Amino acid sequence: MEKIITALLFVISVVNYGQNDRKVVILDMTDANSETNYSRYYAADQLMKVTGLSYDSTSLLSEALSYPIVVLGTRIVQDAFSTNEIQLIEDYVSNGGVLIMSNLRDTNFKFLAGVDSIISDNELYSITWDTANYPAYFGMIDDSMEVTISLGRESSGPTFYSRSFTTTTSETLGYFENGKSACVHNQIGLGHVYTFGSDFRDLIFRPRINQDINAHRVYSNGFEPSSDAIVIIVRNIIEEHLSNAVYKYTVPGNYSSVICITHDIDSRTGIDTMASFVDAEVARGFKAHYNVTVRYLSDGWMTNFYVGSHQQIAYIRDQGHTLASHSVGHFPDFANATVFPYGSIGNNAANYQPVYFSGMTIGGSVLGETEVSKGLLEDDFSVRVRSWRSGHLAYPDSLAMALDELGYDFSSTYSSNDILTNFPFYAIHDGSFQGYPSNVLEIPMTISDVFASDPISELNFMDKVGIWSDVNKRYDKNNSSLVLLIHPNRGWKLIAQEAFLDSLMPTQGVVSFEEYGDFWRKRDSLNYHSELISGGTGLVVYMDGEIHPQQSFVIDTTGLNEVSFYDQFGIEMNFNSQSFSGSKLLFYQDDWSAIVSSEEDHKISVFPNPTGGKLIVQINSLLDKPMANLYDLTGKLILTRSINSEQSEIFLANDLENGVYLLELQSVNYRHLQKIILQR
Repeated sequence: MEKIITALLFVISVVNYGQNDRKVVILDMTDANSETNYSRYYAADQLMKVTGLSYDSTSLLSEALSYPIVVLGTRIVQDAFSTNEIQLIEDYVSNGGVLIMSNLRDTNFKFLAGVDSIISDNELYSITWDTANYPAYFGMIDDSMEVTISLGRESSGPTFYSRSFTTTTSETLGYFENGKSACVHNQIGLGHVYTFGSDFRDLIFRPRINQDINAHRVYSNGFEPSSDAIVIIVRNIIEEHLSNAVYKYTVPGNYSSVICITHDIDSRTGIDTMASFVDAEVARGFKAHYNVTVRYLSDGWMTNFYVGSHQQIAYIRDQGHTLASHSVGHFPDFANATVFPYGSIGNNAANYQPVYFSGMTIGGSVLGETEVSKGLLEDDFSVRVRSWRSGHLAYPDSLAMALDELGYDFSSTYSSNDILTNFPFYAIHDGSFQGYPSNVLEIPMTISDVFASDPISELNFMDKVGIWSDVNKRYDKNNSSLVLLIHPNRGWKLIAQEAFLDSLMPTQGVVSFEEYGDFWRKRDSLNYHSELISGGTGLVVYMDGEIHPQQSFVIDTTGLNEVSFYDQFGIEMNFNSQSFSGSKLLFYQDDWSAIVSSEEDHKISVFPNPTGGKLIVQINSLLDKPMANLYDLTGKLILTRSINSEQSEIFLANDLENGVYLLELQSVNYRHLQKIILQR
């Protein structure tokens, strides 16, 4: 049952925006360590961004030690700190400070870490967390793929270097597969030190540039949370030591998770069949995302299917869905830098004429593919193209730079399983440790109609729906998005999509890909801080900038009897709340919330099935103006009927052929879908 905490009115006092007593700080040691790039700092920054906790950054030790919790943004190399600085850090911890660090190398810190040996090894491939003995640190870490995370694939050879520990005063929270300590916790005086044996750069940043050593245990259509588990664990650690912790929720409103439906139009059959998907999605009341390949040329590999298809593509736009770029040629060697150099700006359909010949593309460039496809779609359909997905999910190192240069906002090219994360992040220029974050938000693709083994077919597509549903339920527990890719080139794929949508939990929502992207961009940029009042029985959350209207917060309400929110202008905001986990509540804005419904609410039954021509539709709780629509497997609408009573009869035309059909019962905020077999 929904629980609402009523905020008490009070006079807003002058707030010191430099306050840090309820914030985390990243201590950036990049320059002090004379490191040649900022990848370790970017890793810590990305880690904290996804946690949603309020944090600052500094390169000054004295400033960092004024915060209650310090995350080391870079590794601690030997003699990185002076003797006096080490003593300051020890005093900070003893007096109640919390230090979180990774890839410890300085033997002067063994006392702080509670270890007596630090062993370097590049043949460590997994970490298993001790969730049974230390449950406080492992909330949400409840899947076998989270309890044991992957660092690399042994068959691919050595991976990155990690440090294992022999403990003295510390306790082990996680173990490498060789039984050595991979993560330890040490208490000194009133404070705590947490040390991860693997570098945050290797756990967070490396997978996002796809430089991990084949750490993924499945490429797509699976659950691979190895990087995300680190985010959740670090957030749990911080929440353990920050009373009434507040973090930005990872999905809009009060949904448990969201689904983004995306399509790749990269064939003639896709052009011919996609209208049935467009109509079905309009009937469900959501916007889908159509990535269009602008194949305006033919070669020995693929024919031109874009020219002459403008009417069909315009129909996508006219029905309210979004158009995005899926390249010019859909070339399989797009990630090959030799074949696809970066190129230069100024490409158009007249001067950009790549061809695929004898297994290789000739005349292609990364800027050519990204610029021409965007330009054609914008000119031909009067839309703004904001998003990109490569054909074959090919990701050249220079892609982020090209998308940035051309003003793209989003990409969905990486498979989330391949890069070990299902949360969005800003793509990295050059795809290297020397690169830096672009302005292009990568929203990874999670599940699709492409299965490497046992491809999806008319005979097994419901089995694939079962796989999608299983993956969806596992990611839902982490409150993440799930991006579905379907090529709309077969009628039975629409049935698969509809069946998957029907399998969603009532707490989930289907949102537009770009709307979710805009939500996440605003989430990333929102700064806020919180303050305990009324002797610690009240909490105030202050926005330091513009907040997205669907941004919610998770708050540990232990000991609180009031929670208030104020925007950047000092105006009180209205939030509802509902139970989240334990003593935590989810606070979501008053003017937006998930509208959920379920089949059980309405107890719908349709019989007989198979039928000889007559269907009886029973709805125990009558819906608001329900309609019945019957479709064939191509998506063609066969009949439409109004449902005017709790039991209605529908007669199928005598000339309707035997076979499988799709019956849709639709009303406001509700839709029921099921297969009907006609057998006279």
